Amino acid sequence: MKILALAVLAVIAVSSLTFMNEDDGNSGPVISAGETQSDPYEFSLLAGDQYRYALSANIDVTYSITSGDLSNIGFQLSEGIISGVAKEGKELICITATSNDGGPVRTADQWIHYSVYNILTLKGTPQTASWSGTPYTSAFTISDVDTDNEGETVLSLNDAAVSAGYVINKISETSYTLTRSADKNIAGSVDVTVTASTNAGGITQIKTASATISTYSRVGITSMPDNHQGTGLVVWLIEEDSTWEYRPTAVPDDASISVSGLNSQITWKDGVLKVNRINAFDSTKITFTAASSAGGSEETASQEIIIRNWNRVIFESAPSISDIVTSVDGRSLHASVNAANYSYIKWTLSDGTVYEGTTEIDHTFAEGTAGPQDVRVLVRDEVGREKASQVTFNLEDDEASAESTESSANWLIIIILGIILVILGLLNKPHWFLSIIGAALMIVDLLFFRGGF
Repeated sequence: MKILALAVLAVIAVSSLTFMNEDDGNSGPVISAGETQSDPYEFSLLAGDQYRYALSANIDVTYSITSGDLSNIGFQLSEGIISGVAKEGKELICITATSNDGGPVRTADQWIHYSVYNILTLKGTPQTASWSGTPYTSAFTISDVDTDNEGETVLSLNDAAVSAGYVINKISETSYTLTRSADKNIAGSVDVTVTASTNAGGITQIKTASATISTYSRVGITSMPDNHQGTGLVVWLIEEDSTWEYRPTAVPDDASISVSGLNSQITWKDGVLKVNRINAFDSTKITFTAASSAGGSEETASQEIIIRNWNRVIFESAPSISDIVTSVDGRSLHASVNAANYSYIKWTLSDGTVYEGTTEIDHTFAEGTAGPQDVRVLVRDEVGREKASQVTFNLEDDEASAESTESSANWLIIIILGIILVILGLLNKPHWFLSIIGAALMIVDLLFFRGGF
């Protein structure tokens, strides 16, 4: 930039005023001017630049500003030198050289159009963090390089930022925002560079602001309690001499977790919730709160669980069984039993038949089954304790019973016939032998058929 200024100064110096002889009939020099008012020298520089221009002519002259005001752009003329610290503005200056060599007064003008531009500034650093699913915005301001014009400065983004959905929005000539919509603001990191550039007055100025913008997952507790008899966030435990533990996890990684609602049997230390199960307790609500500021602002999320430590089951009674009652009708058996405090009951008969789940049974034995029969009943409770009882009864064979009945009937008939013959023989003397026959029949019947009866 300063090299350009020096180059222009060199051009101006070469084109400085010179006195020439004017052919008017009188010999003597004339002054030839440099650039005209309609076509002045154009000179651009930035506010704050040091400026010095030493005027020179081919004869002794004095210099004055006859149009414009150097002070408007921070300059002054003194002893043939224009100098100062440039300040923003535009000024058309006419420098007039007036001869003082003792000859006729001659003048020459030099026109210079000064354009002093503001230094380009870019203020505002992109916010380096945001939460996913929320709109991202960050504000920037730039200096107004050319206050007489608009749009001389352009803001742009690097390709990675554009691909990720970041956008530059113009609010005013000097105000801009960097934004990313909620749907595109997903978790991850993107290198973002905002570039402001201008070529006002032919002077190239570039400013950049860079940052790695990280988008974090929204705060949340990602774990669920397990290894319990409840469901989901309802934790059911059973009284015993042990400890139940739960280590909750959260996102993002830097999230801290705090706990409220503890009781005397529930502790929280080093990120682990521990429940002492030695004594039962009613439902207790425990609240976990995760907090993080990773996304640029504090955000929290909570999880509530209900913990109850139930009494373990202790039997105050044992299974019992008594009074097995049986009745037998031929081959049919009816049996019942009194039982208590059981969860399972089984009947086992000597013929191999098994009945379950009832305190009363009816059973018919197969034909030909006879002799002693067993009925065994077993009851069991929830913890496996058992009680059993057994009875034995006699079952007669059907055919043997029928034969015995028929033999008994025959024996009875013979006895009755013998008694009748004895009575007839006694009542009829001439037929006394009938009594002898009757007595003989009864004796034979008793000897040979007694076992049948």
